Amino acid sequence: MRSAGLSGPIDAVGAEVLRGLLAGRAPDGSHTAARVLRADPRGRLRAGPLLHAVRTVAAERGVLPGQLFAEPADRALFEYWARQAERPGGTGPLATVDPVRAGQLAAVAGLDPHDVFRTVDQDGTATDRYADALKHAGRKVDTRRPGIDLTVSAPKSVSVLFGLGDRDVVDAVKAAYEAAIGPALAYLEQAAGHGLRGHRGDGQRASRIRTDGWIAAAFQHHTSRAEDPQLHTHLALANPVHGADGKWSALDSRRCTGTSRAAPTSTTRRCAPSSRERSGCSGRRWTRASPRSPASPSRCAGCSPSAVGRSTPTSRSPA
Repeated sequence: MRSAGLSGPIDAVGAEVLRGLLAGRAPDGSHTAARVLRADPRGRLRAGPLLHAVRTVAAERGVLPGQLFAEPADRALFEYWARQAERPGGTGPLATVDPVRAGQLAAVAGLDPHDVFRTVDQDGTATDRYADALKHAGRKVDTRRPGIDLTVSAPKSVSVLFGLGDRDVVDAVKAAYEAAIGPALAYLEQAAGHGLRGHRGDGQRASRIRTDGWIAAAFQHHTSRAEDPQLHTHLALANPVHGADGKWSALDSRRCTGTSRAAPTSTTRRCAPSSRERSGCSGRRWTRASPRSPASPSRCAGCSPSAVGRSTPTSRSPA
């Protein structure tokens, strides 16, 4: 990024600039954006255990759960938490509650909040979630999004060649992949390198701002979490971008994540042909993994899925 004077391999100075931007601090020490203070997640509790415990007590007494609370405010709060937890869309089970008020409602219902929110791990270790949450209750933390992690992967057949090939094949595949990843990331930056400024939502649209480009660090990995050959690159992308007017703005994160889905196709178009030429697979036919999806990665017809499944994954360090 020109405004920060950064390019090429990351060094100690570049790492410090990136860390600062992720923390909301510009290279000159100024703040890139105001903090966004929200309740500390450690000071919240899942609503589910309390709702279940209260409903169990109510069933034992033959009354409705709300009838356990004499105070209208307590009853209204419990019913509100219940509605939040039952909200459709998959977010309901993640609803959280304030531990102070949760403890008060539990006590009114004749429950011990320490028991209600205690969890036991598979090894038998018990954790008092209620006590832990109380330590952080009422605290605020900055929930501003510091950055985005974008991932671009090589086609699976290319990764298999890299993981199981001899040294010459590995070097050839690695060179082809690195030659392809640059244009793919350049495409991403060209398509989603702008910033957004202003309110977005409620029928309003934020203004697009031309920027000096991204500040990001690329980290190349060679295996998946399952230790299967998977040549891919993580792009740690700082959220603040420097506008052409000298002001800092936030990335268009939706555009970034949406555009990133096309990056693997861009990588495949460059990486697959080069890999097969350099690795000696030029005589084999390469087809789409999913004929119905134009964006699906290509694969070498000579590297069958059954062969991949029988292979023994290996982890390679960069040459």
